[in-house]
Amino acid sequence: MAASEIYRKKPGSGSNLVASVQSITNDLSGWLRQVPDRLRIDFTTLDTHINRESVSINLHFYSCVNMTARPLVFYIIQRRLDAEALGSATEDWKEGLAPNTVAVIDSCITAARATTVIMDAAAKHNLIATYGYLDGEYIFSAALLLVMVNAAFPPNETSARAMETALNLLRGMADRGNTYLDSRHSLLLELRAAIGPRSAEEKDSDTTSSLTAGQKGPVTPMTENGGIPSTDIPDPSTELAASQVLSHDWPQQPDLPSFRDIAFQFDLNDDPALWEGALDQIDIDMDTDWIENTLKR
Repeated sequence: MAASEIYRKKPGSGSNLVASVQSITNDLSGWLRQVPDRLRIDFTTLDTHINRESVSINLHFYSCVNMTARPLVFYIIQRRLDAEALGSATEDWKEGLAPNTVAVIDSCITAARATTVIMDAAAKHNLIATYGYLDGEYIFSAALLLVMVNAAFPPNETSARAMETALNLLRGMADRGNTYLDSRHSLLLELRAAIGPRSAEEKDSDTTSSLTAGQKGPVTPMTENGGIPSTDIPDPSTELAASQVLSHDWPQQPDLPSFRDIAFQFDLNDDPALWEGALDQIDIDMDTDWIENTLKR
């Protein structure tokens, strides 16, 4: 779906890309409405109730969300990193962006967090295919997106914790013998060192402010297999519901992250230059290309 409409047959214009995103989102929404109850993921009981069939299906769903939004997200993040290098980045990354554009980006971030939560729970139940291509790609794509988000966007504890979990999951699969993921994990660490984190002084300032406000302290590394206490696992639906502003919802499911309708009411005049810029990002290997280009800077 996303691979054929966006990557194999690259849209000829920004407006065509918007139309493709809208079409794919409609299809994903229709699929979500028809998911049988036995295949739904309940994020509140992942530690005790999970099976490989539901893991595979839901990971594929979130991968589709990721692939659909990825060209725009990569473009926005690169633009922010360039602005930060010039000292001209705004405090609020959403400033100047249309609500639909923000919703697309938020959906991609939430998909990465949900992927990480599902994979983390699956690892605890020994349901991860250590040498499985798809499992490796799912968690690598999620980890890459979260590394980028944590570098380009203002500090967010949920995203930071999800990033650490995703990186630990990759590390755990590598430690069990997947040498390909070992190299991918090393590449992400190199990328994180190149584009972040911020200076220790800035971190200390943020930590002090958070503790003063009664929030949790700094994120700490997790165990080798990516495990974290269940009370610390973020519910991807919570932050998304609070952050998105569109009037139409993805089907509201009590046991699936709540996705807002990110494309049903797209105005083709919303941020046309951004979509044209995103068009130039599209490539089936854009993950690797983006990393390599960033490390060359």
